Amino acid sequence: MDDFRRMADAAESIADELAALRAGFEPMSNDLDALRAAFAATTDELQELRATFVPELAGVRLAADGLHEEVRRQRELIDKLESTVGQVGALLDRGIGGLIDTLKPVVRDLDEVREVMEPLQTATERMGRVAERFPGPGRKR
Repeated sequence: MDDFRRMADAAESIADELAALRAGFEPMSNDLDALRAAFAATTDELQELRATFVPELAGVRLAADGLHEEVRRQRELIDKLESTVGQVGALLDRGIGGLIDTLKPVVRDLDEVREVMEPLQTATERMGRVAERFPGPGRKR
């Protein structure tokens, strides 16, 4: 019978310890319930945010797709413009070279006129001074 008594005492001791454990876990259980409620509210808020942002993100994605296409077109236009500028530059080089070749004889002719006119300049100035002394209409100094 002693064994039964020890077993009963042990069972009673275990029951007391379990009751103490339950009492110790009770505040934790309340805290866990509060955490569950907080997580549930957070999950609801996340669902609301998702419902709000999904359409916004779709709009942003749509705008970004259009922007991507516009950037691609701008790159193509810039490439064409670079090619055109290069062609215009080459044409200008050829045109300026041709203009220089055309102007060389004119410059030579002007040099010849200058060579003829320079010696006459002093005589022309003297004639001008003489003409200013003549009576009548004309430029007087």
